[in-house]
Amino acid sequence: MVTMTYPDSSPNVLRQLARWKTSLFISTVFWLLIFSIVPAADAGVTGSEKKQIIVGGEINYPPYSYIDRKGEQTGFSVELTKAIARVMGIDVQIRLTSWPEARKALDEGRVDIILGMFYSEDRAKIYDFSPPFSINSDSIFARRNSPAVKSIEDLRNREIIVMRGEVMHDYIIKHHLSDRLLLTDTPDEALRLLASGKGDYALVAQMPGFYWIKELKLTNINTVGPPLEPFKNCFVVKKGNTVLLSRFVEGLNILNQTGEHRIFYEKWLGVLEPVGTNYKNFVKYAAAVIVPLLILLAGSLLWTRTLRIMVAQRTKELQKSEESLSRAVNAGNVGIWDWDLRTGQIFFSPQWKKQIGFEDHEIAGRYEEWESRLHPNDLAATVAVLKASLAPPWHPYNVEFRMRHKDGSFRWILSMGALEFDEQNQPVRMMGSHIDITERKKTEEALWESNEMFSLFMQHSPIYIYIKEVTPTQSIVLQASDNFQVMIGMTGREIVGKNMAELFSPEFAAKITADDWAVVSNGEVLKLDEELNGRSYSTIKFPLVREDKNLLAGYTIDITDRKLAEEERKKLQDQLQQAQRMESVGRLAGGVAHDFNNMLSIILGYADMSLDALQPSDPLRENIQEIISAGQRSVNVVRQLLAFARKQTVAPKILDLKDSVEDILKMLRRLIGEDIDLLWKPASDLWLVKMDLSQIDQLLANLVINARDAIKDVGKITIETANVAFDMSYCESHRDFLPGEYVQLTVSDDGCGMDKEILANIFEPFFTTKELGKGTGLGLATVYGIVKQNNGFIKVDSEPGKGSTFRIYLPRHQAAEENTEMTALPVEDLTIVETVLLVEDEKVILKLGKIMLERLGYTVLTANTPDEAIRLSREHTGEIHLLITDVIMPEMNGRDLARQLTILYPKLKILFMSGYTANVIEQHGVLDKDIHFIQKPFSRKDLAFKVREALSS
Repeated sequence: MVTMTYPDSSPNVLRQLARWKTSLFISTVFWLLIFSIVPAADAGVTGSEKKQIIVGGEINYPPYSYIDRKGEQTGFSVELTKAIARVMGIDVQIRLTSWPEARKALDEGRVDIILGMFYSEDRAKIYDFSPPFSINSDSIFARRNSPAVKSIEDLRNREIIVMRGEVMHDYIIKHHLSDRLLLTDTPDEALRLLASGKGDYALVAQMPGFYWIKELKLTNINTVGPPLEPFKNCFVVKKGNTVLLSRFVEGLNILNQTGEHRIFYEKWLGVLEPVGTNYKNFVKYAAAVIVPLLILLAGSLLWTRTLRIMVAQRTKELQKSEESLSRAVNAGNVGIWDWDLRTGQIFFSPQWKKQIGFEDHEIAGRYEEWESRLHPNDLAATVAVLKASLAPPWHPYNVEFRMRHKDGSFRWILSMGALEFDEQNQPVRMMGSHIDITERKKTEEALWESNEMFSLFMQHSPIYIYIKEVTPTQSIVLQASDNFQVMIGMTGREIVGKNMAELFSPEFAAKITADDWAVVSNGEVLKLDEELNGRSYSTIKFPLVREDKNLLAGYTIDITDRKLAEEERKKLQDQLQQAQRMESVGRLAGGVAHDFNNMLSIILGYADMSLDALQPSDPLRENIQEIISAGQRSVNVVRQLLAFARKQTVAPKILDLKDSVEDILKMLRRLIGEDIDLLWKPASDLWLVKMDLSQIDQLLANLVINARDAIKDVGKITIETANVAFDMSYCESHRDFLPGEYVQLTVSDDGCGMDKEILANIFEPFFTTKELGKGTGLGLATVYGIVKQNNGFIKVDSEPGKGSTFRIYLPRHQAAEENTEMTALPVEDLTIVETVLLVEDEKVILKLGKIMLERLGYTVLTANTPDEAIRLSREHTGEIHLLITDVIMPEMNGRDLARQLTILYPKLKILFMSGYTANVIEQHGVLDKDIHFIQKPFSRKDLAFKVREALSS
């Protein structure tokens, strides 16, 4: 692979460069002679030089001065300045800013010297310039397919982009070339504007221009027309500060003598021809000064001992200079070659041979020694460049290629050369250098691979990555990953150069810009979550440290799926917690129901019998009635707990909600009073449901009472029914809903309503907003439990001041079953002849039950344990018609006892009784059709009905 560089090589420019090289040597001698008059000891106290010299320069002017990727100041002018400071023992501080700011700082005395300014006659009136250390040409840059340009006059009255205060800016103003100017502070800014469609042409220094076109990948612009007249690049001080300038000139001369100047030049700029490092050239220039002096001195016969001493001293200095030059060449790993085009002989320096692993005597001075060692892939292109430089128009020789090392490996070489012509303007000699750039190539390759990997990452990254330049009012994309197509419909390449207002809505763009400016101005990392077009994003932004620009980098991750997963996880967690609460309440309700209902059975049973034994006028009747009333309220509390925990024992039947609601309307109207209207809006052709009728009563009673309490004075409560169906898509967006057909029961009111905090807790047991003593907090908890026990769900809508609406969805029952409910005969119409075996582990309840049954006319056998019941059954000689047994007992549960006794008495009827069944005789609280059950506590009337029902089944 061959890399070729073709600086401007027109004959006029070459001749001017040759004149400049000669004048450089003469002017350097002139400055040294002038400044040698100034005593070095006085230099530090003249007031023109500070203890630390502040050197200004342009921050974005590669390859002369700029900030590299590591954030360090570098470039040809920067390294040259540091080298001058080193050899002269000067303490310098380099400050790189925009070009207008650099000139302003020099004018105001904030910097002492500028490390690079193009010379012009107008500028020389206000500044002192050093001899030039390089030249550069401005070029005319244009977008591709722009009109051809033959000279700068073709730009007259065009819209021109130019750097503020730059030499071409001065030229345009002086020659009134155009009033349509777009001024920038840096060359890259000028080229960016041109590439984006602004302006007609841009005037930018050639080398920085080429650098930024490559760096910024501005493929739509190039140079047009010939390069403009070259300008001398010099060190500059304010007018009169000659002492400081003299020290920089002296340091520059030392670098010229040691060859370091040439090394820096070749490293950063390349050369059109060697910069005076050849001994013969040096002697030639020395002779141009010394010989005339000798003739003058001989002619004037002023040959004195002093002059001989000066000549000897100067000769010694020249020898030292030559030795220093030789050391610099060797230290810089520069190989020299000198080709006599007339004889074909080539001189290869020892360093040239050493670069490819050979000793001085191992390679002869022949052209073939060079060509035969070229890499096969580089041979043709390299030879073509050489031939082009040997024929008109004499292209400069500047090429990179690989040469085979003695060990068989290949080394990368940068070769540069220039022609020497005879009086007939024919090339007679070509001199040049070899520089081993293998390590640089490895670095470039590693950088290329790094850039390539970065490019691939930006192309395929699932994360949205970007770098932006930020001002208080704008945030412009400099780089972006390609996947922005997914987010905003434009690729990363398409959004480069665009402001946020061009990509997002005004409000969102303003927010992004404000956030970005906060990041760069505060120097802090920003983490935030955002919503855009229905998607959720998580973003992290952080500042990039640059002295000249406010940059930030950031990345954005689409967290929509993760957020949905988190919401689903929270939903499942809430459901788990709810299930755990239900389980806890269920265990509490089970324990309370079993023990507490046993005690209530005793209290209510004996109170009921005591009430029957008293005369209507007996004063104790009122006390006993209060006991019964309090006991019944306690029974209701336990039943509500069981209903919430879905531990209530029910016997579901197929129901028409329209009929069920109408049966309870009268009772509901008594509950709410006369000031509140109760509206009933039944739907026609309502679907059937299957549930316990008592649960319908509990649902409506609790909801209507809750609605009544939410209405302060007068108001309205509405009960409605409807058929509804939900599909999967609806259920996915509504928590707890399941697809299917449902009967909707709605209770709404125009009361005070509820806020979100209250809504989140209304179904919690014992949660209430009512005053102490006016509510147990179990009403809505009971509703929730009943709905869940019947595989339904509930939805609540409420806002403060807008009332509340409770919608209950009960599954539609499809099977057409007929209810075969048996109507029990009145007890007083029956002749009782049956024998009943009563089994109860609580002796007090056993005694109470026996009394009740005997008063009903039954023959009663009693047993305190299952084992005792089995023994009595075996010993009894007659028939046992009915077994009444507690469900939960220590030795054996009631169902197992019934199985054993039916073996002895196959026709035996069974009636279970319990305060809490614990799923022994039912599944999830629902009784099978053939099971008879009575809930503790019960009255004598309830017992009579259930016994008769069981015996008649």
